[in-house]
Amino acid sequence: MMGVFKRRRFWVVLACVLLFTPIALYLLLTPFGLWGGNFSSYVQTRRGVIKEVYEDRPPLRAETSETRYLKIQSTSGLVVRIAIRSPRNRDGDSMPLVVLLGGLTRGRSAVELVGHPTDLVFVAVDYPSYGDIRLDGADYPFQMRTLIRSLYDTVPALLLVLDYLDSNAQLPQQTELVGVSLGAPIACAAAAQDQRFSRLWSVHGGADIEAMLNQAGHRVKPEWLRESLSKGLKHLLRHLEPANHVGRVSPRPFVMINGTRDALIPKPCIDKLYQSANFPKEIIWTETGHVQEKKEAVIRQLIEIVVTRISQNQDQLSK
Repeated sequence: MMGVFKRRRFWVVLACVLLFTPIALYLLLTPFGLWGGNFSSYVQTRRGVIKEVYEDRPPLRAETSETRYLKIQSTSGLVVRIAIRSPRNRDGDSMPLVVLLGGLTRGRSAVELVGHPTDLVFVAVDYPSYGDIRLDGADYPFQMRTLIRSLYDTVPALLLVLDYLDSNAQLPQQTELVGVSLGAPIACAAAAQDQRFSRLWSVHGGADIEAMLNQAGHRVKPEWLRESLSKGLKHLLRHLEPANHVGRVSPRPFVMINGTRDALIPKPCIDKLYQSANFPKEIIWTETGHVQEKKEAVIRQLIEIVVTRISQNQDQLSK
């Protein structure tokens, strides 16, 4: 989740910007209507209405599954790229849908980690792209604006994906939203905005953005600088604070998967997210550290936990 915030140069340049935090906040958030604005209104405005959908790369066909790569454009100008992996030669029964949101670099390629499903449909989503994000150099403030815009726009992007599936009669009653690492807080915000997500999964996530950022930047010295930077970033990302959204997921189920050796998400942050949610809710512990983009085996293991639980639910419903 925090890999993009761990670079030393990032913290140094950010310190210069956030010395003028009120001005920085205004300049970074005002262009998106988020300075003192209503987040729900922002989400609906950016969601817009589907304007165009087309394949942006050839489909990938395997023996038992097919993957399609689509680009969805909204009337608002929002563009989202997705990958849909579904079983081939499936019958007419409506299969559960799993929407995956991972890290910035993983994006829709996360669908490649689910294997070849036989009874589930997977949709992996890219974060909206507004150029190459490099949090260093003299253009740092503009890169920060790009990152913030991408994170915030991912919430309406997820809703736009459901709109597309719904319009094509591909949206089943059981639609699971799985947010992994950086995707976890964004998934919480999206599930609070749209009741069509029937269950929310937070994988290696937590609450209290300031505390999580402070932990991620533990190498930044002195301590007062690290805390000041974390506080400034908390304000920039305040509309994505999971504790403010997850309580609205109920009565839909909320499931957390967290690692006992996670060095990036403090235990109090995990506890706060769980406490902020209403029932039905549960937490599943694994003997792992924080999921990393390059550790595909860990990602596959976490996805397998989700898939197994969904399949068990399906078996119970069919009895």
